[in-house]
Amino acid sequence: MSTPEHLHQDSNTLLGVIAERIDYLHTDVGDMKVAMKELASAIVKLALVEERQGQAAVQQQHTVAVLTELDARVTTLELAAPETKRNNAWINQAVWAAVCLIAVIVLDKVGIL
Repeated sequence: MSTPEHLHQDSNTLLGVIAERIDYLHTDVGDMKVAMKELASAIVKLALVEERQGQAAVQQQHTVAVLTELDARVTTLELAAPETKRNNAWINQAVWAAVCLIAVIVLDKVGIL
């Protein structure tokens, strides 16, 4: 049979093992807390990156819309260019004709013609 001293010694050994396991568990819980903090930080950073990517996508869509509008305007101007060139030629001829007419009138009034 076990003597009270033997039971006391077994009890102390058992308590020592339990205390050691609690210490290991405490260390593991501490490590898990550190890992959880790092994970939370990484998740926050990921959320910021996703938010910035979303903003960049919106800006890119806006830029594409502006470029599409500018392309349409350039196309309109390119289509109108020959007509504008022709109109400019007519205006230049009309201006020269008016200058010549004024010159003839001035020369006639002066008596040179």
